[in-house]
Amino acid sequence: MSRTPKVVEAAVAAIMSAQLTPTEHLLLKDFVANAVDADRAARYILELIEQSSGQSTENVLRSLNRDWRRLAAKLTGVSEVSPRSQTLLRLRDGPHCALTEGSDHSVPKQMEPAYIIPPTIFDDPDMAYKGSLHSLLVTFLTPPKVSKMRNLLRSDSDQGMLKNLWLLSPSIHSAFRNGHVNIRPKMKIDWDDEDECEVADATEARYTITKLYPDECTGLQFSDGAPFEDSIHMFTTRTKDPIHLCLPSAFLLRVHYRFSNALHLFSIEDRIAKGWPRCAPGLLGRNAQCVLHRLWLCIPKFARVWCYRSLFKAGPYLYPNEISTLVQRVPLGLYFKRCERSQGNEPSALKLLERYTSVPAPLLVDTFQDDGVTVMVMTRVRGQMLKNVFHLMSYVERDQFADDLAASIRQLRRIPNHTPYMFGDTTGGPMVDHRVPDGRFGPFNSEADFNSHLYHIGIGPELKESLAPVHLRKHRAFFTHSDLHLTNLLVCGGRLSGIIDWECAAFKPEYWEFTKAMYGVWNLKAQEAIFQRAFGDVYKEELEAEQALWRVTPFGI
Repeated sequence: MSRTPKVVEAAVAAIMSAQLTPTEHLLLKDFVANAVDADRAARYILELIEQSSGQSTENVLRSLNRDWRRLAAKLTGVSEVSPRSQTLLRLRDGPHCALTEGSDHSVPKQMEPAYIIPPTIFDDPDMAYKGSLHSLLVTFLTPPKVSKMRNLLRSDSDQGMLKNLWLLSPSIHSAFRNGHVNIRPKMKIDWDDEDECEVADATEARYTITKLYPDECTGLQFSDGAPFEDSIHMFTTRTKDPIHLCLPSAFLLRVHYRFSNALHLFSIEDRIAKGWPRCAPGLLGRNAQCVLHRLWLCIPKFARVWCYRSLFKAGPYLYPNEISTLVQRVPLGLYFKRCERSQGNEPSALKLLERYTSVPAPLLVDTFQDDGVTVMVMTRVRGQMLKNVFHLMSYVERDQFADDLAASIRQLRRIPNHTPYMFGDTTGGPMVDHRVPDGRFGPFNSEADFNSHLYHIGIGPELKESLAPVHLRKHRAFFTHSDLHLTNLLVCGGRLSGIIDWECAAFKPEYWEFTKAMYGVWNLKAQEAIFQRAFGDVYKEELEAEQALWRVTPFGI
C-alpha cells in the first residue's frame, strides 16, 4: 500500500483542524483526493493558507470552497448538439442509449444526446487563461490534462464531437450532468492512467455507472423505461466503425468522474441549507396513547384481531415501500411486526421500556397469532433513519445526538432483571443476536458461558489465549438493545427521536451495547464517533477483543 505523501497529510490536517461543517471538510478533502496530482492540490491549499494576510484559515478555505463550487458547476451546463452530430451519434449507438444495449427494439425509447463535458466550457471568461477559475482548474487537472481537454472540446471534426457525446435517457442525463452518478471502468473500484488511454481502433469499452452515496438518486429510468433500481449498472459501449464513429472518450469520462463527487456533495450542501423538515407532532401524546391503549384492551380479543386483520390488508396498498418483509406500516399511526425470530421477547421488551423508562421507543398496543407466529401491534415512532440523514447533521447535532443516546442508555441500564438468568432475553429465554454464529444462544448464569459462544469455528487457540485477560473480567449484566444499527436509530430535527427494532433486547454484559453498535459501523470513522462519545473509553479493551474476533470471521459465521 502506497504511503500518503507528507504534503497531502499536512493539507488534510489543515482542512480538518479548521472550524468548518462536515460537508465543507469532505469537499476540500475531495479536491485533494480526486485531483490528478494530489501533491500539487495539497500545496495549493497550504500556500493559500500561508499567504493569507490577516484572514483566518476558515475564511480562506471557505473562499476556496466557493470557487470549487463555481468550477464544478461549469460541468452542469447544457449545450445544443448540432443536427450533424446527432445523426452521427445515432449511427454509432443505434436505436438504444449507451446503457441499454440489447433491450427490446420494439419498445419506444426515451433518449437524448448528452455531452460528457460541455464543449463551451472554455468559452467562459472565468475559465480562460488568467480567468478567476483557471488556476484552480489547472491545479486540479494539471496543465497537460487541461490542454488535452481544451483540444478535445474545441475539435470541430466529426470524430472530435463524437468523443464527447453519447445517448442517455433524460433522467440519467440529468443525474450524470449534476454528478449524482459517475462512470468508471467495469469491475474496477477506481480509474487508473491506463484506463483513460485512447485506443484508436477500439470497438467496445466496458463501464459501470454508479449512483453516488449518500442521498442516492431515485426515480431514474433507462431509455426503454426500465427503472434504474440498483446502485450500479454495468454496460458496454460499441461501434462498428472505430475510425469514423469513434467511442466516447475515456479521458473525458474520467474528467467527469473527478468532478462528480464534488457536484453531488454540493447538492447535499444545498439540501442542508434548507434546514430540517418540520417534525409533525403525533395525533396523541404518550400519556393519551397509554389511556387509549387501556381502553382499547377492554374490547374483546376477537374483535380487536378482526380490526388488526382489516388494517393489515390495507397496509401494503397505502404504505408499499417498507424495508422489511416482517414489518408493515398500517393506518392509525401503527406498525405490525411478525416476531418470527424472537416471538415473545420483543413485546416483553417494549413493556419493560414503557414501565421503567421514557426512552423514545414504540408503545406495545397488542399481540395476536397468525399461522403460529406472534404478530406485534405497536405505535409508529416519528423520525428518519440515522443511516439516511447522518450526512446532513452538523458536528454540534452529532454530539447532541450522541448525548441523547447516552441518556437513553442510562435509562435502559436501570431496568431490573426479573428472569432466573444473568444473561438471557427479557422472558428468560435464549438471546437473539446477529453477532454470534447461529444467531441464538443462552440463557446463561455465568459470563464464561456467554463468552464461549463468541468464538467461531475459525478462532484458533492463540487468539483465544490473547483474549483471555479481557474475557476473564467480570462485567455487570444490563438491559441491552443489542442492535443500535443506524437503521434502528431515528432522527427528527437533528435530535434522537426514536429507537426501534427491539427483537435482540436482552440482559447482556455491560460492554455489549457499545461493541455491538461499533460492529455495525466498523471502519466508518464519523459514525463510530457517535458511539465513542456516547460510551466514552470505558470499554476500549473489550472493543479491541471483539474486533480481533471480527477480523477472523467478519460476517459472524
